[in-house]
Formats: sequence, structure tokens, C-alpha cells
Amino acid sequence: MIGTYDPALVALSLLVAILASYAALSLAGRVTESRDGATLGWICGGALAMGAGIWTMHFIGMLAFSLPIRMAFEFRLTAVSMAYAIVASAIALAITSRPQLRPHYLVGGGLVMGAGICAMHYTGMAAMRMSPPIRYDTALFLASFAIAVAASVAALWLAFTLRSRSEGMVAKRLLASGFMGIAIAGMHYTGMSAAQFSPGAMCRAGGAYVLQGDSLAFVIAGVVIGLLVLALMASTVDARLAQRRAAMIARLEKSNRELERQIEAREQAQAALRESLGEQQRLAEVLQTRSAELERSNRELEQFAYVASHDLQAPLRTVNGFVQLLERKLPQAEGEVREYLSFISDASNQMRELIRALLELSRVGQDGVHATDFQLREAVDAARLALQALIEERGAVIEAGDLPLVHADRPLLTQLLQNLINNAIKFQPQSRPLVRIGASPEPGEWVVSVEDQGIGIEEMHQKRIFQIFQRLHTPDRFEGNGIGLAICEKIVHLHGGRIWVSSEAGKGAIFSFTLPRREDEPAPAPEPRETA
Repeated sequence: MIGTYDPALVALSLLVAILASYAALSLAGRVTESRDGATLGWICGGALAMGAGIWTMHFIGMLAFSLPIRMAFEFRLTAVSMAYAIVASAIALAITSRPQLRPHYLVGGGLVMGAGICAMHYTGMAAMRMSPPIRYDTALFLASFAIAVAASVAALWLAFTLRSRSEGMVAKRLLASGFMGIAIAGMHYTGMSAAQFSPGAMCRAGGAYVLQGDSLAFVIAGVVIGLLVLALMASTVDARLAQRRAAMIARLEKSNRELERQIEAREQAQAALRESLGEQQRLAEVLQTRSAELERSNRELEQFAYVASHDLQAPLRTVNGFVQLLERKLPQAEGEVREYLSFISDASNQMRELIRALLELSRVGQDGVHATDFQLREAVDAARLALQALIEERGAVIEAGDLPLVHADRPLLTQLLQNLINNAIKFQPQSRPLVRIGASPEPGEWVVSVEDQGIGIEEMHQKRIFQIFQRLHTPDRFEGNGIGLAICEKIVHLHGGRIWVSSEAGKGAIFSFTLPRREDEPAPAPEPRETA
């Protein structure tokens, strides 16, 4: 039996192969630059994206092939073929992340990857359940294996060589991606040429879990291309943030070294010239200059976060638009296809929420701090009013003790208290959660506290909870995006204060922060505690 190919689907399979190759080269560089536990996360995520891309090229290539009989693919064997592609991709990323690529790693990794790609291809062919079974031309079968191994060795070498971010690397990766994509497609179509179908053969794939239909190729291509684009976006944004963070750390370290030299010079000068005030003035000027540089660096980092978050919304809207278009174009699509579309939509919505949170953090204090004198109780009342629906729903009790007159930015302080009260209510699973708010005078500052009787926080986690996107619980248990406490810390720092938590697991938590206080300012007069 002689088969034919759909030129459009063949071209689409080649395009997916090239895009998957470019993603592989880019993700290899990100794996190399990552640190500590992030390396394993990038290898797993990159393997999923790359493996899905390579498998999609293979599956579209199979859908492009048609025989004068009904053709379908058993779901379970098709899923196994995808697993082989993902494992081969994980091996590739693990090898290219090594400091050196020795010849035995290159050849051994190429053999394992080539075997994995061949296993993916011929398992996918077996998913058709042909009767009589497919026979393979020995020479072409061996040729397909040789091409797979050669392409794998070349891919490992290129990924290792092009993993840096030097100038002109994007153009080199594009050229290399074209070569790798053609090699991967060459292996597939050589393997297809090796297949020999007996006259009168029938496809026995059937049952509830079966994949078929020409439109399926475009749906799968759209799904996987969206996945690869999201992986590349995440890699690019993470790399840029890492570069900005490294540059900022380097600048701070340089400033610290310079400051240490200045302090040492000052101490030496003071020992020789006790009568001079001139050296102290020069040191004060140096400290002021370093403080201004640090403030400028913070503003640049905030501006970068705002621009990056804003620019990322456009491609996300594009992905969501195509998902909606596919849902309208394929109203009768198989259950698996609609499930894939749902996965993409959910992932896009989650990323949009993270971008929104990042924008919210970057906007805090963007117009500066406009401090005025007002009663702290006014900010507590405003925060309580904003949370009125949650308070009534949970039957929460808010107790406010003696609260002083403070000098601060009223809207920012209201947002700070609103976030802390919201967390205090959320992490008390019992009915009628209790929240206590108080303030005590300390030399030069007020210490304001928000206390709950909830699940508490283990000591090992108490510092990292103020970092952006750090969550201790899964969203299905406690909703949130890991941005609230980061906003609280930023507001407190804008006021020149500090924030911390005192807690034990299962015994509630007390979040405390400081606000500046004049030494001549009296403590608040006792007043009745207010309960809501």
C-alpha cells in the first residue's frame, strides 16, 4: 500500500521542529545560568516544553501521511511516545548544563538521545495497531537511527557551544535551529520511508481513547507552540531579571568595598588628626552619594519590572485569543483536545495574575511618600471598611487597642494594614477568627502589631515570606499570589522602618512593623478597646 503526504502538514511539522530546536538552545543557556534548586526546575520545565515540541513534530508528520484506509492512533501508546521525547530532552539539558562537555559525554548522550527519539518515532507508529503489522526496510531503519544519533550529537554540541548570551548569539541560534529542525525532520521522514504496509492492511486502533482527524494536527501545533512561546518568555524574563539582579548586587558590593575603604581611611585620618571635622564631613558626603546611587538603582529596577510586566501582557492576550478562536472553530473537538485548550487558558490566566501582582508591587510608592499627621485608628478603620465583606462572611472579630498619632502616608499605611488584616483572617481556618491590633512606644519609633490565632509559621520560613511570589501553601488550600507581604515590606521600608513576624506553627502569628516617632511625642492616652 502506497501512502501520500499533505504538503501543508509537512511544512507545519518542519516549522515546529525548528521552533522546538530554538527553544532547546535557549533553555540550555538558562539551565546553565540558574543556581541551586532552580536548575532542576528549569531542566524539568525545559524537558517538558522541548519534548512536547519534538513529539509534536513527529505526530504532525504522521498525521501528514495518509493511506487509502481509515487511520487512527491509540492514545496510550501515543502518550508513551511523548514520554520518550521528554526523557530524551531532559538528558540533553542535563548534559549541556555541565561545566565541560567531554567526548564520552557527547557520544554517550547522543546515543541515548538518538535511541530515545527512535523509540518515540517507532512507538508512535505502533500506535496505529496495523494488521498485518508494519514491516521496516532494514537499511532505512538503520539510516533513521544513524540520523537520530548524529542529530543528537550535533544538537548537544550546538546547545553547549551556543548557551552563552554574547553578542550575535540569537542569529547563531536561529541558524543552528534550522539545521537541527531539518535533521530531526529528516530522521522522522527516513523512518516513515522505512515503513512498508501490506496490501489490504487495516488500522485496528479504536476504543474510547483514540486520536484521529486532520484538524487535530493544527490544534496540537497551536497548543505546543503556545507552550514553547510561554517557555521562551519565561526564560527571557527570568534571565533579564537575573542579569539586573546580578548587576545591582555587583554595584552594591562595589559600593560596600568603596565604603569600607572610606571608613578605614577615615579611622586612620581621625587617629592622626583628631582636631579635624573636615574628614567626617567628607565621609558623610560619600555616604550620601552611595545612598543616592542605591536609591537610583532601586528606581531602575522598579521601572524595569513595570515595563517587563506591561510588555508581557500583549503576548498573553494573543495566546488567549487563539485559544478562544480554536474553541469556536472546533466545537466538536475530542475531549482531550478541549482539555489541552483548557490547560493553556488556565496557565495564561495564572501568568496574567502574576504579572498584575508584579505591576501592583512596582507601583507602590511610585509617586513618593506623602506623609501627614493622622490618627492610626483612621487607617485601621479604612482598612476594615475595605475588608467589610470578608469580615462579615467569616464573622471575624477585629480588636483595636490604644493607637497613637502617626506621621506617615495615609493611603500606603491603609494598604499595609489591609494586607496584614486580610492575611490574619485568611490563615485562621476556624470560625469567628480574632485579630488584635496594637501599638507601643519605643525610643524614636512606634511598634505596630497585628496578631492572629491562626496556623502560624515555622521559624525556617519566617524570613522568606516577605520575598516576592513566596508561598508556603498551595492555592487550593489558601488562595493568593505571594505578593501581599512583599508590598507590606516595601511600604514599611519607604517609611524608613522595618517589619518582622513572631510565630510558632499552630500557635498564631504576630506581624510587627515600625514607624518613626518624635522623641518629644507623648504616648497615646488609654482608651477603650474597640471590637468589630
